[in-house]
Amino acid sequence: MKIKDGFTLHQIGDEYIIMYNGTQNVDFNNIISLNSTAAHLWKHVEGMDFNADTLTDFLMENYEVDSETAKRDAEQLIKNWLEAGIIKQIKYIWEVSRGQRGRILLSCLTGIIGVAVSLVFIYASKVVIDIATGTAIGSLTNAAILTIALLIAQLLCGAVDTWLSTRMQVETGNALRHRLFSRLLQSRWNELERFHTGDIVNRVEQDTASIVELLTSTIPAFIVTIVQLIAAFVFFCFLDPSLPWVVVGIL
Repeated sequence: MKIKDGFTLHQIGDEYIIMYNGTQNVDFNNIISLNSTAAHLWKHVEGMDFNADTLTDFLMENYEVDSETAKRDAEQLIKNWLEAGIIKQIKYIWEVSRGQRGRILLSCLTGIIGVAVSLVFIYASKVVIDIATGTAIGSLTNAAILTIALLIAQLLCGAVDTWLSTRMQVETGNALRHRLFSRLLQSRWNELERFHTGDIVNRVEQDTASIVELLTSTIPAFIVTIVQLIAAFVFFCFLDPSLPWVVVGIL
């Protein structure tokens, strides 16, 4: 996460306030001024990427505070800044995907391989038809065997992709829920009482499901679709240079 551009810290006497140099509507109901410690933290992270661990380490290095208290205060400060709309999260998805990045990449590669196999299958089917109709010369048996092998490869790619996607969904979902439950268990009870239990359950379940779907389904599907469109265009150009332009014209 990072402080949004346009926000500056000003000192008025012994008080520190945050001002926005622009016309964007920002909610300052929850945070208008900062104490000296929060202002010190602001100056430390201004212009750089940071997270709760960054603030926790800074508090422990510069103040006589234990790790548990420092972490709790850092998380509360970040929460206040987020609610006020003065910081943005630009690396959250990257951090959440930790431990699953290899599988996400493998899922994308599996999808791309599936696209390649599908296109080769289409070409192999064309060859079989050409040989069967006498348009082309070749071994019909070999062409049929290749077509069947490609069909099996398509099924295997689909099975592997489904397995990877399901495993990523389970492991990423469990990791996120564990992270949220850990935060809840370490939170102060008087802070938790401000939230309705239904809101907490909603964040643990629905919000987690949305993030998991983005990581394990939406992102790989988007990458594979882009590759599929490009590969299909090139493949059609190989078959007939005018064919893809005819399709584009129809669309």
